[in-house]
Amino acid sequence: MAWVEMIVHPVLDSPNAVHEVEKWLPRLHALVVGTGLGRDDALLRNVQGILEVSKARDIPVVIDADGLWLVAQQPALIHGYRKAVLTPNHVEFSRLYDAVLRGPMDSDDRCLVP
Repeated sequence: MAWVEMIVHPVLDSPNAVHEVEKWLPRLHALVVGTGLGRDDALLRNVQGILEVSKARDIPVVIDADGLWLVAQQPALIHGYRKAVLTPNHVEFSRLYDAVLRGPMDSDDRCLVP
């Protein structure tokens, strides 16, 4: 069994955050974005840039929490990117559904979880 290490770097609020994170991308197997992020405009712009760079390098991205809020605001960020994994709860899923399909979810569209 391999050990999985999570590395957390608090650089998202710096003006050169995208450049800083881009230097680490060759060493990453995946990038996790969202949990504890918040919705500050400067942070979200940096996350947008980081997602774009990650896509360009074909790095898998797991998006949760406020990262999902960003995707709901800008669905094109991950549109067509097959290595993006979204982990929404019910409220986040409804927000994403509305953003992508531009309509309320009806009962036939709900996902059943055993």
